[in-house]
This record gives sequence, C-alpha cells and structure tokens, in this order.
Amino acid sequence: MTDVAMSVTITRSSLGLLDLDINDHLNYIVAGPEFLGGQMSWERNQVSSPFVDGDFTVNRRRQNVTENVVIEIMAGSGLELQVNTRVLTQAFSQDEFYMKVEINGATSIYLCEAADYRLITSGPRYVAHQIQSVFSVPRRPIPTSEGLRMFLPTANPGVSGVAYPVTIARGKRLLTAPITITASATRRGSRLTTAEIDVETEEVGVSVV
Repeated sequence: MTDVAMSVTITRSSLGLLDLDINDHLNYIVAGPEFLGGQMSWERNQVSSPFVDGDFTVNRRRQNVTENVVIEIMAGSGLELQVNTRVLTQAFSQDEFYMKVEINGATSIYLCEAADYRLITSGPRYVAHQIQSVFSVPRRPIPTSEGLRMFLPTANPGVSGVAYPVTIARGKRLLTAPITITASATRRGSRLTTAEIDVETEEVGVSVV
C-alpha cells in the first residue's frame, strides 16, 4: 500500500504570524477517521402546484460545510504542551483563515471561519505530554483559488534563477510545479509582489497585492 503524504497548513495573517503547519509530526498530527470528507448540502427554493405532483427547485445554493478536524498535540514537557495548545487554539480562533491541504501532490485551499473546539485529556495523555483537540471548522463549500496568494513564496529583490515549489492558479486550473524567477522580483513587506516565472514550458505572470 502506498503511503499517504499529507500536509495541512493554515494562515495566521490576522495574528501577524507565519503560517502554521498542523501536521508536522513534531508538535501536531492530524488524526481521526476522516478529514475533509467532502460532504455537501444544498439550500433549495422550491415551488409547487395543486395540479402537479411533487415540488420543483427553482434555485439552490451550497451551504457552508462544518469539518471535524482532530489534531493530536504533542510536546516534550508540560510547559511546552501548554504553549503548543495555545498556539493551535489561537490559530483556529481567528475570524477567518485559509487552510491549505496537500494530499499526494493534490492541493485544495479552503476559506474557513473561527472554529468551536474541545480538548480531550486523560492521565496517560498527561504523562505522555499529549492532548487531543477536536475542532469544528466552518468552511466555504468549494475550494478557492484566492487563498493561493496567501501561500506564495517570499523572494529577495533582484533574485534570478531561484526555484521555488509552489502551487499557483492559472484561470480556474491549479498548477503545482517548481517555479523559477526569471526577472527581478520586488518586495512589498515580506511577500512576493511581482515576478516573471516559468512553469515547465509556460511563462506565467504573478502579481500579489
């Protein structure tokens, strides 16, 4: 059986902090029987007639999805466990954040809202410096390409010929490939603002504001 390689990262821009890897297998491990199960529900506007059997949908829209995300919090000491727990709960308590999920090279990015959560502890977990956290995360029903700009790499001004692994959007299609800066990049704060890049045989312009 092929191993599943999964990376899960959430942005912390509202906290003024770098993105948080919640599946680094050092401080956090995404656990549980399922993750981003893909459930979907519709809100429907329907009409009916006393002369026709059944109802007819005239309009429908996707509703937000609530995902249950189970994360094992680990540490080497009780103090470190408290710190790791606070860092994780603060990240999931932001009003809004992006969650990027990469599974065997396939990338999805979701816009999420502040999550309800509970922390599960026990005697053996305390001894092992471990807490299980369960987050109920409201997210938009479909992945978004807007979040891609939040995960673009940082480049120094004037850097040329440096390759960065990154996922970018080209229209509605997502591409994952190493990119190479072929012209001078400019810096706005700590985020890449403009660059000419080469994705395989295609030249793609990136602009982040």
